[in-house]
Amino acid sequence: MSDQSHQLSSFLQNYGNKTNHTVSFGDTTNLGGGGGSVGGFFPRTSSSSISSSNPFGALDTKSLMSGVGNSPNMQIDHLNSILKMKTQQIDRLQAEVRTLIRIQNEQAAQLLKTLEERQQLEKQLAATSKILSSRKADVENNDRPYTAELVPGETPYFIQNSVFLRVFLRNDQKALEDLITSIGSIEDQHTRGQAAQALLTQTQRFLELNTVFERLCDENGMETFVPTFEQNVRNLMDSRRVILWARIPSSRVIVSKSASTLVPEGEGLLGHVVQNAKRAIISDPTKEIEYSPEYDAAFVATAKVVLYQPVTNSKNEVIWVIQMIDRLDQSGTVVSPSNDDILIIDFLTTSLQRLYQEESRYDEMIKKILTESTKSLLNERQVMPLLETVQLTVTRIIGCEVLQIFFADPAQNYLFQLKEAANTNNDPNNDVDLSSVTRYEVSIDNAGIAGVAYRLKKTINLGIAKEHNGYNATVDGEYPNGSLLAVPLVSSKGIVTLVAVARQKRSGMMFTSSDEIILEALSRVSSGALSNAQSHERNIAEIKKALSNHKYYTALLAVAQELSSVLDTNTLVRKIMTKAQTFIGADRCSLFLVDKIRGGLWSIVAHGATDRIHIPEGEGIAGYVAQSGETLNIPDAYNDPRFNSAVDKQTGYRTRSILCVPIKNNDGTIIGCTQMINKLGATEFVQTDVELMSAFNVFCGIALSNAQLYESATQSKKKMTAMLDIALNLSTTTTFNALIGNITSKAKELLEAEYCYVFIIDRARHICRPLATNSEQTIEFSTRRDAVGFVATTGAEVNVSDPQNDKRFDLFFCEHVKIQPSSILVMPVIDASSQVVGVMLAINKNGMPKFTEEDQSLLRAFSSFTGLALDRWMMRKPGDFWQSEVDLLDSLASSDLSSSSVPEKMKIYEPLSSTVSSQSFDVLQFPRNEQFRIIVHFFDDLNLMSEFDINIGTLLHFLNAASSEYHHVPYHNWNHAMDVTQYVFFQINIGRLSTQLTKMELLALLVTGICHDMGHSGRSNTFNVKAQTPLSLLYKDQPVMETFHCSSAIKTMAKPNCNILAGLDNTQLHDFWVLVIDCILATDMSQHQKIIEEVAKRTGEGKFDLTNPQNRASLMKLVIKIADLSNLSRPFDTASPWANTLVEECFSQGDEEQKLGIGFTSPMNDRNSLELAKSQIYFSTTYGQPMVNAAVRAVPLFKPIEDQFLDNLQRWRDFLLEHK
Repeated sequence: MSDQSHQLSSFLQNYGNKTNHTVSFGDTTNLGGGGGSVGGFFPRTSSSSISSSNPFGALDTKSLMSGVGNSPNMQIDHLNSILKMKTQQIDRLQAEVRTLIRIQNEQAAQLLKTLEERQQLEKQLAATSKILSSRKADVENNDRPYTAELVPGETPYFIQNSVFLRVFLRNDQKALEDLITSIGSIEDQHTRGQAAQALLTQTQRFLELNTVFERLCDENGMETFVPTFEQNVRNLMDSRRVILWARIPSSRVIVSKSASTLVPEGEGLLGHVVQNAKRAIISDPTKEIEYSPEYDAAFVATAKVVLYQPVTNSKNEVIWVIQMIDRLDQSGTVVSPSNDDILIIDFLTTSLQRLYQEESRYDEMIKKILTESTKSLLNERQVMPLLETVQLTVTRIIGCEVLQIFFADPAQNYLFQLKEAANTNNDPNNDVDLSSVTRYEVSIDNAGIAGVAYRLKKTINLGIAKEHNGYNATVDGEYPNGSLLAVPLVSSKGIVTLVAVARQKRSGMMFTSSDEIILEALSRVSSGALSNAQSHERNIAEIKKALSNHKYYTALLAVAQELSSVLDTNTLVRKIMTKAQTFIGADRCSLFLVDKIRGGLWSIVAHGATDRIHIPEGEGIAGYVAQSGETLNIPDAYNDPRFNSAVDKQTGYRTRSILCVPIKNNDGTIIGCTQMINKLGATEFVQTDVELMSAFNVFCGIALSNAQLYESATQSKKKMTAMLDIALNLSTTTTFNALIGNITSKAKELLEAEYCYVFIIDRARHICRPLATNSEQTIEFSTRRDAVGFVATTGAEVNVSDPQNDKRFDLFFCEHVKIQPSSILVMPVIDASSQVVGVMLAINKNGMPKFTEEDQSLLRAFSSFTGLALDRWMMRKPGDFWQSEVDLLDSLASSDLSSSSVPEKMKIYEPLSSTVSSQSFDVLQFPRNEQFRIIVHFFDDLNLMSEFDINIGTLLHFLNAASSEYHHVPYHNWNHAMDVTQYVFFQINIGRLSTQLTKMELLALLVTGICHDMGHSGRSNTFNVKAQTPLSLLYKDQPVMETFHCSSAIKTMAKPNCNILAGLDNTQLHDFWVLVIDCILATDMSQHQKIIEEVAKRTGEGKFDLTNPQNRASLMKLVIKIADLSNLSRPFDTASPWANTLVEECFSQGDEEQKLGIGFTSPMNDRNSLELAKSQIYFSTTYGQPMVNAAVRAVPLFKPIEDQFLDNLQRWRDFLLEHK
């Protein structure tokens, strides 16, 4: 709401300036309005000269507006009191306006003249460009008023159509500016008075709505939110009653808490609105065909006008319905909702949607919190205590009276509950006795509502249990009139494993969507724990049963009990191997676990060997067992073709017999295998060994699963503790080095990396520098070097296992600090403005060939904290990070800025002047200030500044504004714009075009180079159209990005301090924009072939005559295209890095296309299949060669461009052959 309050204050202030009402706003710096005039047309009136006849002055707007930063309630109270005191003064508004207009006659005349000039310019631009007319049509479709639309003698539509309120609610700056212009053009005093009165009335409605929204935001739960919403909206809308209905999708009902009523979906007027998901305003609702006496009569039987407003989620599913009954006017008469009312209802709808999204995020947070209970549940080894814990936890969290858990036995077609029976075992030391657990079975058909949920595999949420068709009094009869929630737990294979049934919600009529999420989450956590406990009890029982048959089982039971208490994997593995080796009587043993990262198996322990062994999937004895699940008892290993004797040859050991048994977890998934080697005292392992090892491995599977779960939980705790520690350090650490040191040490520890660094990026100088306390590591290097520079330039993430063979970058930093990298993980550090300000580098994953996806996600989180830290300290001491450049505007004297002559300190001399005019120019070697100096040099060298009276200050303001419009995307950024502009100048020089083209054409070419990709999002036209982005809808049936670049260029140069065209007359302006717009649109690749054919046609008719304006226009398009693709014809070493940044931008688009499910819009977007050299050769031969050939035929002096192009093409072909 603060932005809307600021918008309101700015609107009132500008309105005062526009009509010369001398309104006092106190300290205007609080309004953020600056000190300039509105739109560059209206001078600011002194706040001290307050007219006694000014109706706005009588409203004490200083008091009103100075409270923008204070409580919205104080603003509303103050406004209400003022409105009551000044009601009578509104009647005198017309006389007051007449007086003010007479005082302002001279300024009004000047205003009209200025507006006429502006309208004339708009018409001229519209006649020459479809884009300008399209943009205006789009603006009109968005209800933005224009001065040109006002017809003398008619009442402006914005007085009666709630335009003021719409502007405030939409926070629409463009519409606000148009309103100011429209109001200022009104000459009729009566109409101007109506405008002021409409402004006051709709302002009051806006502030009242502001208060309602603040009150709703203060509510912390649904228990108080619904009545607060209904009461405040009823008061705001002056209606007899407002009801907020909530839809429960799983139950197909709509519920009102305040009315204590449930309406089935599809029943009555309310159900009809939910089905259609559209607003309905109904007069005399009893006559509607959908009217239901059963469900509607209690609310609308006597109503005259009823409004139903559905609120939908992102899937267009109705989640709430706002029902407003009988809107009353000031006399108490029922009226239809006004335009203001509809606007407010739409605003409330949007607010509820946002609150729903926040609630959904809250539900996800609850779900994650519940999952953290896994560890505590796993520690419970007995079924009934665990089941009791689950029931107590669920009833407490979701607020129900009873929770029942029905387990599924699909083979027998029944559900069963576990209940504790009498314990007949008198042994107090016995912790396990399955005889004390009784199964109460019921067939699925007789299981009541739980059986229905099982069959349908859907959640059932009821307000009254007995009204459901599946109600069974035997099963569901404990709370027949109470609410019920049944949630089936469906496994990944689509099988229902249990049904959790919660009965009788303690507060409210029904269980909520949040309750459904919580119960599902708890059921999933509990299911695994119960499965573990049941498996544990069952296996313990089976072993105890076998004690009388085999003496070894006594020792096995002891081992199993000992293993179940160990939660550290390394300790557990060593204990398993020690026990197994002794247990079975083997000479050696190994334990192999499935490698979830690389596939295959890792040998965790191999007695007799010193290193860990990795086995590819399916290879060797262990690989076969882990893949097939089959137990192998091999008496002679060398006679089995699956045996790999390489280890024997390496160590000199002789393997004879092998027993390899798979290890499975509770789900039956193979997680590893044990391998016993060489039976002591015998030539082979016997069947008893197989049975004993199989039983032993059951406990190994349970113990390993629990240990892995525990370690995962411990690791998660470490991560959260590290994040919390860093977050606390952000607010408490007094030194930047200490904070960065903490971040890198935590990241290194949790990533299990050998090294970890943070780099700062100086974008102005294109420099990377490590933030480190070791002076040896304090080295600056170009963003064109190393993987760090690659990430800084492209914004991409890099995770590679063999960085030395990655052709995208060198390893400059690692070589400098003498590190041999086997794997690297590089992550961009993004600041609050989405710019890459740093890079995090992790080197060498311990014990692994590559960092995992989890590591990548973790480093991404650390980089977020680093971005926050850099944001904080850069604002305090930017000099600690890089040499900040002094803005050229600040370094020049005012006399220099106002002059068209280049001051001495900005001039460029040899040898630099030759460098910046050459084909080998490398833009990344020049910081931002130097780039601006170079462009000024281009303008001066072509005599454009003196020709068009462009002063240094305006040109620098324009360059600053233009560069800031470019986004930090890998390729289409400001550096690319500078690169293109320089190549335009290079072509003008080498082709001697400065004597062939007019000054206006030269100016248009340079401006096109600067602006041709302004505001580029890094996404192509095809993507925008296919993804239905807002830009594609705005510029429908036009080249989306190029049209947007034209619009951005016009908007930038429309700013007074950036207007380098101020010295042009209307005819020159028209000619200039025709040239620039045509040249920018020429960069659309869909126009590529057409432009080449056009130039070829003209050269084929004879000499390419540049005295012909049409020939010059065609050549300008070709020049800008060659410059836009300049990396095809720059020296290879300068150009090739740009190819990498381009494909990274394409990959980023491809990743988003995959997420959106729209498919790749170009083969270049598929990071898994693109070959860079092949793509460069294809593009060069398909698009580049015809373009260069046409250019040389038109301008033979362009031959060096063709020569370099052909050399680059051959270099790419050679590269492809070398790496084939």
